[in-house]
Amino acid sequence: MFSLSTVSGCAPLFVDFTDMSQGAVAWEWQYGDGTSDTAQGADHIYQNSGTYVASLYTTDSTGCLSIFTYPVAVTVSGVPVAGFSVANTIGCTPFNIAIIDSGSVADSLIWNMGDGNVIYGSNPVYTYTQAGVYYLQLIAKNNGGCSDTINYPDPIVVGMTPVASFVTNLQNGCSPISI
Repeated sequence: MFSLSTVSGCAPLFVDFTDMSQGAVAWEWQYGDGTSDTAQGADHIYQNSGTYVASLYTTDSTGCLSIFTYPVAVTVSGVPVAGFSVANTIGCTPFNIAIIDSGSVADSLIWNMGDGNVIYGSNPVYTYTQAGVYYLQLIAKNNGGCSDTINYPDPIVVGMTPVASFVTNLQNGCSPISI
């Protein structure tokens, strides 16, 4: 018999295997990913996503073999990769940006727009209504609880849209009037 420190997590997943067998003089751990170890107590790092069934083969001093397979498979989730681009990063209010998601393996995307607002989903379009300098952040998550965060390297710079106007003292005259 043996116990595991965890049976699920994100790749790379570190698992500590604790031997609980009695009378064993030799051990062989089969991790379920094609690798093995002969130490009495072992630890293993699962590098890739997948489901793995771990077993322990023990031998006693008389040469008798015992096999114990852990009743719960180790489930390793892949880590999503956050990535995106923005076509235009400078404009005037109201400034619309279109974000192109280029990440992978994500079940949800959370966008921090840098102005206190958070939006969700793929390829969002967002409107900045206030002048300022904003920094975008994307958090990509999967259903396995794994996440990746990326901050866009360039700020979004939004200026105030100018308002054209003028004043004249001229109140009447003949056409064409010079101002």
